[in-house]
Amino acid sequence: MSIYSVFVFALSSMAAGSASAAESADYYDESDLLADIPMVSSGARMEQERHYSPSSVTVIDSDMISAMAPTNLLEVFRLVPGFLSFYTNGSIYGVSGHDLTDDDPRRVEVRVNGRSVYVPSYPTISWESLGITADDIQRIEVVRGSNVPVYGSNAIIGAISITTKSPLQENGTQVRATLGDPQTRNINVRSNFNLSDGYGQLRFSHRENNGFENLDDAGSVDHLVFNAAYTPTLQDTFEAELGWSKGSFGIGDVDHPDEFAEDKNASRWLTASWYRSQEKQKWHWQASFYDSQFEQLGGSFGDRETNQIEIELEYQLTINEKLRAVSGAGYNQQRIKSPLNLDSDNSIDNTIFYGFSNVEWRLGKKWLSNLGFMLENQDTDETRLSPRASLHYQLSPQHNFRVSGSKAFRSPTVWEYNRETTSDSGMPYVDYQFKSDKTMSAEKMDLIEFAYFGSFFEGKIDLDWRLFREEMSDGIDHASWREIEPPVVPNSFEEGDGRVSVFGNNKNWRVSGYDMQLTSRPFIHTTIYFTYANVRFDSSRLSKVTPEGLLYGTEDYAIPEHAGSLFITHQVGGGWSASLLSYHQSRTKWRGGGVGSSPIDSWFRHDLTLSKQWTLNNKSFKLELKAENISDEAYVEYQAGDIQKGNSAGNYFSRRILVSASLNW
Repeated sequence: MSIYSVFVFALSSMAAGSASAAESADYYDESDLLADIPMVSSGARMEQERHYSPSSVTVIDSDMISAMAPTNLLEVFRLVPGFLSFYTNGSIYGVSGHDLTDDDPRRVEVRVNGRSVYVPSYPTISWESLGITADDIQRIEVVRGSNVPVYGSNAIIGAISITTKSPLQENGTQVRATLGDPQTRNINVRSNFNLSDGYGQLRFSHRENNGFENLDDAGSVDHLVFNAAYTPTLQDTFEAELGWSKGSFGIGDVDHPDEFAEDKNASRWLTASWYRSQEKQKWHWQASFYDSQFEQLGGSFGDRETNQIEIELEYQLTINEKLRAVSGAGYNQQRIKSPLNLDSDNSIDNTIFYGFSNVEWRLGKKWLSNLGFMLENQDTDETRLSPRASLHYQLSPQHNFRVSGSKAFRSPTVWEYNRETTSDSGMPYVDYQFKSDKTMSAEKMDLIEFAYFGSFFEGKIDLDWRLFREEMSDGIDHASWREIEPPVVPNSFEEGDGRVSVFGNNKNWRVSGYDMQLTSRPFIHTTIYFTYANVRFDSSRLSKVTPEGLLYGTEDYAIPEHAGSLFITHQVGGGWSASLLSYHQSRTKWRGGGVGSSPIDSWFRHDLTLSKQWTLNNKSFKLELKAENISDEAYVEYQAGDIQKGNSAGNYFSRRILVSASLNW
């Protein structure tokens, strides 16, 4: 079945169901329609109706997550049009947008309860060690496009904001256990309780699995998190979170299955925040500390250490009914130590100062604009200004349009700016494998978007459609210098093998296309979510520098031309519910991935979940049966070996059966 067949089927089902429902008043009343006004805050750091956000935002709430019954966070992001999520190894994940990414996506900012969870020592997001499970999430907002004016340099491709369930909003205890393939054994506990002057929450989780077949990529991780909230007045809220995570993960390159390593990680963090909300003013202060230690046994990365301190103050003011603004400033101190990967055996510091502002201006009854910027200075780069502007027009309450443009910068990370690896050949000289060109500058992203938000059949169908063009210049990547002196000191050419890979501004790419999401509520107990992205891209990367000249290449299939999902949930009655998630991704060649040197063929995957819930005396018990990839047509996640060369190992995802049981009281 092609993606076009799925598309037509989804639209037909939605239209038919909604038209049928529209004929009967028994399906909805007025409160049902008014209860689902989509509000978002990640687009401009202020709460806005979704069509007034300067960027397109996808919202995933706890009900959607519960209906999916995901084994891990990775599966949730398959509901985001234009975003790609994948397994690099059995317990290691990646999530990215329109990025020519490798196994460590690094151009999407991720925040959990406002705290940046970016790990400078990789640099990427350590999804497996965030200290949250899918059960703990209240809401996710995903900004589909550059969001640097709001969240800074890391958000040049997009941003993800995760909000966990708060002890202010829920009570009681939940325990959930999952067993299944591939030797998955998970247990999650979340308990809320009263404190003498506030509310507390304790979260504990243990998760493990054996990874992909014939690969040494088993993983196991535990976390323990304590949250506290205190509300001394109606205007003030104080919150704190103390967390710890410890895990062991098998990581490696499938092209060399006998060289997998064990990567151990221990992380801890502390966050404190204060909120004040008045009639026309809002204040938010947050401070966080993060420390992570990596110990690698048998691999090339060795031991790594990183810690990060961040302080941020934000102020929001409603000037009048037509104008409101949010402004703030922050400080981020990163310290990284990675002797086998960076150009110092000691710690390297990177200090970041930033300021931001976003203004929402209602120009008239049907017109609204957003203006925003981020001013950021890092030790690895000069001061950069990233502006954005959007103009919104409301044809009617059901039909809204937006055009927006931005110019964003991403400064080099320490991992890119200070990269240095050597070959331990036993010779008296140092043979460099990777070096950084210290003249590198920031990556530059120019983005223009046109968006439409429509509501049909009295709110039973919502459409969020975006047309975009992204141009990235001066992208940071490495190029191989061979038998010619590179712009780095020292280099390997006085003695050695005459080649070194140099990190610098070596690639450019352009992505254009559209993405969309439709939500249909044909009946009060049935919801259909459909997402689709269609993209075209061109790229140019400096791959080799030789005495004969420069060699440029393209990265064909680095972004799939088609990607989409169809998610249907239905409450059967009597405590029974069911959901179906179908996902498609066209031909893809990840950087460093693929099948040998070839792209991964396009694939479909279908997951089916069936659940039954019993409730008695304010206690509930829920049993879930989930079949992932029910067709059992194994497909490749990120990478597989070259079978023609005798390597049959790979991230082959075949059918998986899982059973979960949860108890709430």
